[in-house]
Amino acid sequence: MKKITQHYYWLDTIRAFAAILVLLVHVRGEMFEYYVNLLPSSQNLLTILFYFICGNGLFGVILFFILSGFLVGGINIQRFKTGQLSLRKFLFDRIFRIGVPLTGAILLIILTNTLLGLHVNWGQLAGQYVGLQFIVGDAGGVFWTLAYEIWFYIILFTGFLFFRKKGTSMIWGLILFCVSGWMLSQLNVLWFFCIFIGLAAFYLKDYKIKPKNLALTALIGILAFGAGMFSHQNSNITIWNVFPPETGIIMRIIIFGTLAILISQAVNHVPSGKIQKAISFCGDKLAKFSYSLFLTHYQLIKIWMKYGHKFNELNFKTFSIFIVFCLGCIIFAYIFHLIFEKNTKKIQSSAERMFHKMTSTKS
Repeated sequence: MKKITQHYYWLDTIRAFAAILVLLVHVRGEMFEYYVNLLPSSQNLLTILFYFICGNGLFGVILFFILSGFLVGGINIQRFKTGQLSLRKFLFDRIFRIGVPLTGAILLIILTNTLLGLHVNWGQLAGQYVGLQFIVGDAGGVFWTLAYEIWFYIILFTGFLFFRKKGTSMIWGLILFCVSGWMLSQLNVLWFFCIFIGLAAFYLKDYKIKPKNLALTALIGILAFGAGMFSHQNSNITIWNVFPPETGIIMRIIIFGTLAILISQAVNHVPSGKIQKAISFCGDKLAKFSYSLFLTHYQLIKIWMKYGHKFNELNFKTFSIFIVFCLGCIIFAYIFHLIFEKNTKKIQSSAERMFHKMTSTKS
């Protein structure tokens, strides 16, 4: 049986872009005052552009969720259906992919909170592993998204159990189905919808959309975004609290769908030319530790919140401090990656061998 090894272009670049965008938003939010509170001399077109770029971090979250649906959902479903993925392999892959770097991040939180004199909530830290952020709280400042990732994996696993059509599997599947249904009622279904749009994009990739239709799709997404931008000017220069709740949901769904369609077509486009190849190369490198950047950057921001202050003007000096701090977060994330994330596969392999040895001994 042919193993699924297809490479999907641009996905790593998109993931790296999403991670950088989230970083920029969080650093700007804690380093600078709201736009309306800046000195009049800093309220200009360049500052608006800066706040716009660093004020729409939810786009990074959208991209992460779409990529999760595409990569984790679509690829693993295809592998499972073709017999290339077992339930045990799926569990080990997801538990260690999330858990090993997360354990490093939990240790970092403990260290940071201890140094800053902040309370360490052990129950809250434990809840991060099982997607209970909505109950125990977000220990990492940005870990709320992990709840959606973890429960998406559980929903996938539930589907795999039902697919096997075996007695024991069906019972466990039913139990997990009920638990997952309750979780869906507690979390924001819109974000789960975003992940499943990413899953749909995996199957859409095999259909080549005509350039004019693709351009029309992109235009619709831009108009949905632009409608919010030019209908209101708020302190963050962002669209997410611009629309009324009902209209906002429709606009978000349009943006979700637009990005998913564009991603589904981008994965088959081979980078050509020096610029595209350079962007793809840098994206591939940054994507390797994007999860580490996501997990660690807010702990460094907490240090700034403790010892720094918010700037009320944007000039060369404050912008330079902003850039240096962001670069520091990236460098720290890379070091963290070398210690934890890069060793995930080794730790997983050791655990699998130990599990296999234990089960073999019992049998």
